[in-house]
Amino acid sequence: MKNNVPFNRPFIGFIVEGAGEYNAYPTLISKIVGNNKIYSPIINSNGYGGILNHLEENLNDLIKTYHPHSVIITIDLLDVINGNIFSNCKELKAFLVKKINSWIKHNQKKLVLSPFPESISVVIQVQRFETWFIADKFTLQRHNYIKLCSKEKPWSNVDEEIKNPCEWLNSVNNDINLKQPRQCKEVISKLDINEMKLRSYSFNKFFRDVNKIYTSWLSFNS
Repeated sequence: MKNNVPFNRPFIGFIVEGAGEYNAYPTLISKIVGNNKIYSPIINSNGYGGILNHLEENLNDLIKTYHPHSVIITIDLLDVINGNIFSNCKELKAFLVKKINSWIKHNQKKLVLSPFPESISVVIQVQRFETWFIADKFTLQRHNYIKLCSKEKPWSNVDEEIKNPCEWLNSVNNDINLKQPRQCKEVISKLDINEMKLRSYSFNKFFRDVNKIYTSWLSFNS
């Protein structure tokens, strides 16, 4: 193996905002890469404040414990805008990238964090994580999770069309609780990844980033 790094080193680790992502990501990542036998460690920051204020501690915990090949940090855009922390996606991402680069500069040579991640990146969930799975609203309807009117049209880009996905879900009589692990896994398992990519630009970025890391991991260990 290259650099004596074991092949069973997780290909990716996540730092996420809340319980919905924590419950959904294992199934979602398996669907994205087409491998249901992989393990992806996840740190739940318990809110956007946990990411904004304690990102360094989360990175230490994740990398020291699991040593993933790469790391992705995800955070909801709507929450930080509603909290008057940042006014747009660009500002939020710039803030997090600056914190990441500073942390890397001061920590990448520490033996306790070796092997160090090949990459640490940020994906902004526009508007929230819930936006990504309502992108495939017709699958949700077919499985009776939501009720849509007969004239409902496909999204062009749900990120822009629905400013608050939780309010939208309430408006369509939804029966979805992402904080319930079993149901969350069930819902995510039924979704069409290609439809989610097509209807949500931010999910499309997440999909591409995860696949790029997975390909790198496979190549690194071949």
